[in-house]
Amino acid sequence: MLQERAPEGANEEPEPGGPAHASEAKRWRPNGDGSKNLRLVVPNPAKRPPPSPPKPREAPKILRILELARTWQALLHSREVRTHAALARRTGLCAVYIGNILALLRLHPAILERIEKLEPGGTDPEVTERWLRPIARLTHAEQLVAVGERLDLTSVVATPEEGCG
Repeated sequence: MLQERAPEGANEEPEPGGPAHASEAKRWRPNGDGSKNLRLVVPNPAKRPPPSPPKPREAPKILRILELARTWQALLHSREVRTHAALARRTGLCAVYIGNILALLRLHPAILERIEKLEPGGTDPEVTERWLRPIARLTHAEQLVAVGERLDLTSVVATPEEGCG
């Protein structure tokens, strides 16, 4: 039985100044014509595909969640869907989750406006649905105090009058 062998020099160490790994520079592969002959495959840098363009920065997830909440609220107001349970059946989500998302619309308008200004991929603080959920249950004044520093709403937060006395 004949053994398949690579030509002499196929398994040699790479030359100094060449690629660090011999398999990166050249490879011996079957010829592809059904014979046992091997052919030398050398990568062609000119045929290398161009690098893919950078991905566009995504809008923060909380913006998509608020947009979804507004869409659901419109469906409820138009009476196209009558209850959270019906909306849950229609979307395939849990009714409790739908209630939690719709509750975010009770946030103070200044908070919602600041969230809308969050930039895609920006260095803004992390604002999540989970963080906002308990805040939405507070009164508007308490909401402003709770998120004032994190979202830089110091100009909106009511400060006590100075000089009262």
